[in-house]
Amino acid sequence: MTTETFAKMHFMGEGGDIVLPLNPSDFPITRPTENIVHHTFGAGYVSIGNDPKLREFTIESQFWSAKLPEGGLQAVNAYKEFFEKWQDSRKYKRLVVEHIDINILVLCNGFDIEYRAKAEDDIYYTLNLIEHPPFGKRSPAEGDTQSPSPYDNTNPPPRPPENKPPTTQTYTIVPGDNLWAIARKHGQDGTAWRELYNYNRDMLHQNVENRPSWNAGDLIFPGQMLQIPTDWGS
Repeated sequence: MTTETFAKMHFMGEGGDIVLPLNPSDFPITRPTENIVHHTFGAGYVSIGNDPKLREFTIESQFWSAKLPEGGLQAVNAYKEFFEKWQDSRKYKRLVVEHIDINILVLCNGFDIEYRAKAEDDIYYTLNLIEHPPFGKRSPAEGDTQSPSPYDNTNPPPRPPENKPPTTQTYTIVPGDNLWAIARKHGQDGTAWRELYNYNRDMLHQNVENRPSWNAGDLIFPGQMLQIPTDWGS
């Protein structure tokens, strides 16, 4: 009997990048809202809508020594140390889940581990993440020393150099696309999304004022046309 799991999950940012060795079978995403309830004299209870909270992500899986034959227990401990250091750093990383539209900055909101009998070399864990949305300009003194989000409209990066090579290929974004997946469609590694972003940053930052506040700087949209670097495959 086999268990279906999600495609590869990548964590990228300051302090190193990592890919989960064993992906979870479920990937719940919550976006709670705490609406306000008041009791008024003569009218009973009334509710007042409140803004939704940030999205929260939960990953439950294990670091399985049998899946890491080259490193065994040593490799299991390396994964454990990676997430513990990230949690202690209080800095964000980019979570990318291949083949689904997840490409977002997150903070580590909790990392719990469990050792089980007859599986001393394995670590079962629960990783809680919380969305890290753009909220204006931040200086390096505030700990924001990482590369900008490819969808962060609040702090656009500088324009590309004038000697940018000409492009002749184009690609029209369809529902479910993200920059990682588009780079893969054109024969590149997913991490080449940064190069694709640099070629298209002007277009990606157009009409920011017309976008809903809840997704400004977080999504690309179907129908947008990207310029593809000439040295990429079709």
